[in-house]
Amino acid sequence: MKHIRGKDVNDKITFRFYCNLYSLYDLEQHDAVAATCEEEGYNEACWRCPGCGKCFSNRDGTGEIIDNVIPKTGHKFDDNGNCTNAGCTYHAEAYISSWNKEKTYYDTVANAINNATAPAESVHVVSYERNTPITINKVVDLTVAEDVTVPEIRMESLPSQDTGNLSVKINNHGTVRLFSTPETVNGRYQGVSYFNHNRTEQIKAASTIAVRTMQILNTDTGTIGEINISQTDNPTPKVQVTNNGRTITTLSGSPQNVALCTGTGSYGTITSTGGTADQLLNTGCYFYFPKGTEKWLNKCDESEVSGVIISYAPFTVKVNRDGSALTATNGSYTIDNVTVGKDVALSAAFALNEYGLKVGESEITSRWYYEGESKNASENNSLTLKDIQYGVYDLIFEATESKYGFTTSVNVKVNVTPSGITPISLKPQPTSAAYTKVYNGTKDASAVLPPIEFLLADGREIRISPDYYTATAEYRSPNCIDDNKIIVTVTLTPAGENYYTLTDGKIEVPATITPYDGEWVGDIQYKAFSVGSNSSLGSPHVGDPVLPYLQLSGMMYNTEMGRLYPRKITSKDGFQYSFYHLRPGATEPDPELDELLTADSVFTYPEEGYNFYAVVEPSLNYTGCITNSTAYFFVYDKYNGNSHTHDNEKTYDKWAGGSLYIASGGTATRYLSGAQPNVNVELALSQKKTLDLCLYNKAVHVIGSSHDQIYLVGGSTLVLSDCRKTGKVIGSAVASGSGGVAHVKNGTLSVYDVTLTGGIAKNGGAIVVDKDGTLNIHSGEISGNHVTSGKGGAIYVKSGGVVNMYGGTIKNNRAYSGDGGAIYVEDGGTLNLYGGTITGNTASGLGGGIYVEAGGMVNVKGVPIVKDNTANGKPSNLCICANSSSPLLSISGDMTDGAQIGVSTNASCPMLLARGMQTDYSAYFIPDDANTFVFYTDQALTLCAKPTATLEGDTLTITTGSGNMSNTFVLLAAEYDTDGKMLAVQSWNVAPQKDTYTCDVKNPGAKIKCFLLRATSYTPVLTPFSPLA
Repeated sequence: MKHIRGKDVNDKITFRFYCNLYSLYDLEQHDAVAATCEEEGYNEACWRCPGCGKCFSNRDGTGEIIDNVIPKTGHKFDDNGNCTNAGCTYHAEAYISSWNKEKTYYDTVANAINNATAPAESVHVVSYERNTPITINKVVDLTVAEDVTVPEIRMESLPSQDTGNLSVKINNHGTVRLFSTPETVNGRYQGVSYFNHNRTEQIKAASTIAVRTMQILNTDTGTIGEINISQTDNPTPKVQVTNNGRTITTLSGSPQNVALCTGTGSYGTITSTGGTADQLLNTGCYFYFPKGTEKWLNKCDESEVSGVIISYAPFTVKVNRDGSALTATNGSYTIDNVTVGKDVALSAAFALNEYGLKVGESEITSRWYYEGESKNASENNSLTLKDIQYGVYDLIFEATESKYGFTTSVNVKVNVTPSGITPISLKPQPTSAAYTKVYNGTKDASAVLPPIEFLLADGREIRISPDYYTATAEYRSPNCIDDNKIIVTVTLTPAGENYYTLTDGKIEVPATITPYDGEWVGDIQYKAFSVGSNSSLGSPHVGDPVLPYLQLSGMMYNTEMGRLYPRKITSKDGFQYSFYHLRPGATEPDPELDELLTADSVFTYPEEGYNFYAVVEPSLNYTGCITNSTAYFFVYDKYNGNSHTHDNEKTYDKWAGGSLYIASGGTATRYLSGAQPNVNVELALSQKKTLDLCLYNKAVHVIGSSHDQIYLVGGSTLVLSDCRKTGKVIGSAVASGSGGVAHVKNGTLSVYDVTLTGGIAKNGGAIVVDKDGTLNIHSGEISGNHVTSGKGGAIYVKSGGVVNMYGGTIKNNRAYSGDGGAIYVEDGGTLNLYGGTITGNTASGLGGGIYVEAGGMVNVKGVPIVKDNTANGKPSNLCICANSSSPLLSISGDMTDGAQIGVSTNASCPMLLARGMQTDYSAYFIPDDANTFVFYTDQALTLCAKPTATLEGDTLTITTGSGNMSNTFVLLAAEYDTDGKMLAVQSWNVAPQKDTYTCDVKNPGAKIKCFLLRATSYTPVLTPFSPLA
């Protein structure tokens, strides 16, 4: 020991030792019990130290009891793995099996693995209730039985002992949640093989665990959820994955660590983590895509593929000559030094795949053909070249199987030694082929014809090298004319004249040129024509004529460039075309909806994105074309941006939507000029003020200190329009309960090309027209409004109020708990239907389209349409309440074709619909009730009940509605045989009141048809009807 200080050796260190009076462990108390399979027993009660295992008579650790512990008895298993000890229900987790010994059961899998010696003995897991993994750190043959679930099988590093050529084998017939191997190991196994026969949810493996072989095999009954192969620095061995099972859902790994081997099972997704997916393929393997258009691939540029099977080709091909196998070089065959006049017999042999996807030879079809030609030289696997001559024999053998769609081909070249000069001639091109090209302004036909073919003197075909001849192929005309032809001219080169003489070096081939329709680049079509602007005129302004600014261009033949090239179209080109203005808001041209431009067409509003297109009529060399609508203009206002004009007539000054002063009786004309698409505006007018407002593609929200709607009083006027036809006024749930968008109390509201929507009210979801109010609907739309428990989903017309509908559409409005899905007209209110469409509206009460109280007035003329509206789920368009003997409506002018109004009433038929007209307009009124019809007589339209017929035995009974004038109708019942021949007929004059008419059928079993005829002309009023079943 070193001195603590100096050389004083008398220094010393004194140590003192102390005894702890208390034990380091808490002693455990045990009763006197017998030992069990898994628990020790005690001869007498004691206190036992968990550290040293000694027993004591008291808790202070004194009074040691010698030989007090009774060892565990351990399990004794029968032939089925059940413990035979009394009271024990434990079942063995595994047994060891070998070919020359009985099964030996073990309580745990770990004990079985420790006691097994591979390869003579194997471990079988028959029961496993633990949450801990099964750990393998030695060479073992392990099997997981059916119905057994193992949370994990974990491979661990092998201790340093030498295993020779022995490998770990794992067979899973149950469920394994995870099979894993470490990435870093101290000792490696010679090989590891994992066979999945049932279900493995996940595999995380690395090739570092093995020296020679690391393989994962999914058998024909197995499924694997996920395989993840770690990328490690040692590329040998690769993890070999073979799938002969149902599915491997996902697999990922690096090409240096994974090899996908041939099999029959499918993969959901394969991902290469360090390259392209094809780099994962084992040598000779392909991706097979069962649902792909291209079935077989062994090259791909992507790192991921889905829905594939990995397999060898179903077959391979080898080529024989005269029965002897040839040797391929880079997949091709060459036969040299063939003498002129000899026969060359070629055949192909198939080697069928034994591992992976298999086919039979009967499922393979094959052919021989010459390179560059589509026709067959032979339609099977054999080809004989008889009396061969000097020429070019570049052959291709192609084989296809029908089961999986695999096709392969090999090249075979036969080189013939020249001898003398051979006479040849041109072979006529087959007339059955369709030789055509798309017009490109040239006569060139080189891309149209197949290769030039030659004939020997005896008529046999011969192929000569392209170095031995020159050929030209031109159309007679570059245009798409009738009876065009291709003239083919062939001349031998000096080199060719050394071996051949050519006769008949020119042929003519019938051909056509089809009109040009533009070109496709990928998925984009570039059309033959386009519309541009005439830049020399500068920028257009509102009111300027449109046509001078438009210029049509097309792909025309350019002589200097020798191809089609875009240029401006002039009148000399002779094309017929028209320009159209694309409707605002649209993206696709539609000549039926868009504006046809004429010499009178002008720019009507200022806007960026004024789009145009042209419709070009077909011509000799060009198909008809609707150009893209990409030509657009920024149209300027003539008023320096402070105003704009409509139709070159009315000028609108700019207004941002703020406070606006209008003198009493004065007029203001404004357009909404702000940049934002949504504008809050107060629109309350009085004192005979007039506001003419263009919304200019804005969405207007009406706000105000006293009114949250458009509010017109004092004889005021509001004209709403939109030159873009896309503006809208968005209403709300108004506090007053009347008119969710507007309340026309005393004044006039006129609507042009504007949408009124979003209104919610008790009455008049969008508009209420009061006693002194007028609503004029010229165009635009009223939609998406509703009343919650009142009347008129869109419009409520009070007594004295007037609505004039000249055009526009009222649709998709609702009266949830009331009448009039679109319009409700009070007693004393007036609705003038002069045009427009009312459709798609609904009500819970009556009048899904329009409901008119008794005393309300409906005037009709022009081409109004009221159809496809419903009430309570049934057709209900115009429902008018009866008013004593007055007609339900008035036809105040001529009606024209296209008009259609569905009608109904709350009264029973007959009901006078209208009177005083000289023309029969009954075809324009369609009853909502299919059991009624509209009848014209005595300058009046009447809604009548249809007659019905019943047949009981041989008695026919016909019932008619009441109110038909005497002798107005004749009722006729006719009997027919099966061939349509009339057998008997009976008739009656219909009485004015409801009545029944009976008769006996004269020919029992005959077919009966009933007719309602006009008494004056005997023309049918209705389609024939038959007795009800």
